[in-house]
Amino acid sequence: MLPETATRPREVCAYVDGFNLYHRLLETKPALKWLSLRKLAAEHLFPGSALPVIKFFTARIDPHASTTVLTPKQARQSAYWRALESTNVEII
Repeated sequence: MLPETATRPREVCAYVDGFNLYHRLLETKPALKWLSLRKLAAEHLFPGSALPVIKFFTARIDPHASTTVLTPKQARQSAYWRALESTNVEII
């Protein structure tokens, strides 16, 4: 008989398509714009799993515009990215 070993939670990496997330969910439901991707993945998509990596794939709004003076949309996007990064979400 084999000795009983402690089971580790399975590790899951989450990859989020920012374009589809925004245009399919966040654009029409503004109250969800600040949802925690880590909490969403951990509690609803992969309950009981370790979630070491979340990668958020996106593009900058108007990447050719000035980087010294942000438009209001660019400023909101930057704030959202900083919020995601504060929860260890990697922005790609």
